[in-house]
Amino acid sequence: MMSGLSRSSGFRIAVLGAGFQGVCVALELARRGCHVDLYDAADRPITRAGLVNEGKIHLGFVYANEKSRRTADRMIEGALAFGDLIARWCGTDALDGALSSPFLSSPFLYGVHRDSMVEVAQVERHFDHVADRVRGRRYLGSRLDVPYRRLDARETAASFDGEQVTAAFWTGERSVHVGRLADRLRAALEAEPRIAVLTGSRILAAEPDDGMVALSVRTAGDHVRRERYPQAVNCLWEDRRRVDRGFGLPPEGPCLYRFKIGVTLDLARPLPDLPSVTLVLGRFGDSVSFGGTSLFLSWYPACMIGRSQDLAPPDWAAALDDATRDRVAAATLEALGGMLPALRALDPQDVLRRRVAGGVIVAQGDTDIDDPDSGLHSRVEIGVRSQGGYHTVETGKYTTAPLFAVEAADRVTGEG
Repeated sequence: MMSGLSRSSGFRIAVLGAGFQGVCVALELARRGCHVDLYDAADRPITRAGLVNEGKIHLGFVYANEKSRRTADRMIEGALAFGDLIARWCGTDALDGALSSPFLSSPFLYGVHRDSMVEVAQVERHFDHVADRVRGRRYLGSRLDVPYRRLDARETAASFDGEQVTAAFWTGERSVHVGRLADRLRAALEAEPRIAVLTGSRILAAEPDDGMVALSVRTAGDHVRRERYPQAVNCLWEDRRRVDRGFGLPPEGPCLYRFKIGVTLDLARPLPDLPSVTLVLGRFGDSVSFGGTSLFLSWYPACMIGRSQDLAPPDWAAALDDATRDRVAAATLEALGGMLPALRALDPQDVLRRRVAGGVIVAQGDTDIDDPDSGLHSRVEIGVRSQGGYHTVETGKYTTAPLFAVEAADRVTGEG
C-alpha cells in the first residue's frame, strides 16, 4: 500500500474517499484492470462511518413507513448482491453463511414498540412484501427459504419486555461485523498492485479542466497539489456534496447530517440469549450480537448527539469527549436493558473492551425520523450520478455500497 501523493504515467482513475464505498469502488475498478489513486484524509482506509455502524445488510424490513416500497426493493437489490461482491474482492471465504461465522450476526428480531408510528398490521403487510421478493434467494451465503415469521406470545415474552413491545417478528436479516470486514478489505487493498492508497490527502476541490477532472489536494505539511485525471469517482461521505457543488453538480435535495454514536462491547463470556433486535418504528434502537461475545448497541435518543443541514457538517467526532462517551453508554445500556431482558444479565466485569464511537449518517430529508413524513424514511433517490468523467455516489446505506461500486465502475469503463 502506498502513502502520500505520487505522479504515475499512464491512465489512472481517482477515487475520492477511502471509506467503505470508496474501497469497494477501487477494488472493482482494479479488478477490471484500471489503475486507481484512492485518496483519503485519514491515515488508513475505513476509519469513520464505515467502521461505526450496526452493519445490517438490510432486506428492507425496517422501511415499513415508506408506502411505495421502492426503498425496500432498493435495499433488497443491494443486500442480495452484497455477499457475492465482497467475496469477489476479498476471497470466497470473506463471508460465511454458517451461524458460527465471526462475520455474521444472529438473525434479527423486529419488535414493534408500543409507541410505534406504524401499526402492527401495516408492519406485517410490509414484511409480506419483502418476503415475496426474497424468498428462496441467496443472501450472505445462504438461501432465504423463510424470510420472516411472527413470534407467538411466549416467544415474544422470552425476548422482549411485554409492556414495551406489542408484537415481534423473527427475520432472516443479519449484520456483518464491520470491523472484521474492514480488516479483510484493507488486506485486499494491500494485495492489489493497481491501487495506490494516498493517505493524509484532503480533497479541497474538484473542477472540470479541458475534458479532465482537476483535483486540489492538501497533503501533509499543509502542501496543496493539483492533479488531473480523465475520470474521478467521488465517494466522500459528509464532504461529498461540497465537492460536487464545486464541480458544478447541484445537490440531489435537502440533506440532514446526523452524528450517531454506537457502543461496541467485547465480552469474556457470551450472552447467548441476547438477540439481534431492531425496534420499530420511531426513535428507538438496535442490539446486534455476534456469537454473544461481540455486541453493538444503539439507543437513538441517547446516541444521536448532532444534527446539521449545512453543506458540510461539523467535525463532531473530534469533539467527542470521555464524559459524553460514558453518558451515552450508560443511557444506552439502561434503555435497551429495559426492553431486552437478556441484556440485564450483562456483568460489567465481563467487558474486555468497550468502544464508544460515532459516525455521520447522511440522508436526504429535513426532519428527523420521529416525523412520519420525513424524507429519512426513504432511500429511493440514491446511487451514482455522472457529469462527463466525474461520477458521484450517494451510498444511502451500507447495504447498497457494493452494488453502487459496480455501477460506478460500469460508468467509468463503459460497461454494463
